[in-house]
Amino acid sequence: MPSEYNRGIMKDRAKREGVEAVVLSFIGGMLDIYCLDHFNIFATMHTGNTIRFAANLAEGNFSALLEPGLIMIFFGIGIYIANIYEKKQQNRAERKLLLINSLLLILAILIPVDDDPLHFTFPDFCSASIFGIIGALLIHSFIRFSTYSYSATMMTANINRLVTTVFKRIDEKDRKYNYAIILYILIILSFMVGVAFCHYYLINSNSRTSIERNLILLIPSILMLLLSVRRVGK
Repeated sequence: MPSEYNRGIMKDRAKREGVEAVVLSFIGGMLDIYCLDHFNIFATMHTGNTIRFAANLAEGNFSALLEPGLIMIFFGIGIYIANIYEKKQQNRAERKLLLINSLLLILAILIPVDDDPLHFTFPDFCSASIFGIIGALLIHSFIRFSTYSYSATMMTANINRLVTTVFKRIDEKDRKYNYAIILYILIILSFMVGVAFCHYYLINSNSRTSIERNLILLIPSILMLLLSVRRVGK
């Protein structure tokens, strides 16, 4: 009887965490395309930022080092903050990190950034710094479901895990992998939908003010707030 009860608890937890995984991936897609469209850098995919930094350094294009260098520095600061919270808050850390991200996104809405990705102004500097921290906290608030892990932003890792899980499903002929396969597919699609949705909004709102364009960030902010509240009951 206890084993059946425990299995039920684990199954319900896996479903809740699966929903969170899909939602966080949608948020990750929105944040990365927002930063790419505005600053020509990524909020979370620092392989791309590292490549940009190294390529511009090799070309002697030192003026282009600021954007990727800046967001990587603040990404590191964000990871350090996340580790401090995890050490002090333990089980409540993920909830508080999501809450901090929600508040930081509201702050980012109020910054009038330039819509030209090749023109880096002081407001762009401030906004990119905030997104460096947001991206770090988003990546750090990863979720474990069953025996599998996922990334809210790094689709290379998720595709690798998806195909590996498909291989295990075929090789072992075990249905226990079906849920993970479906979830990885939903996570990848959710990230793509977040990218497409935010990009479509931004390219069709050129006539609006910067603050009006930034209102799109209310969506990930509200979603993170809801997730932080949801985790209170866990």
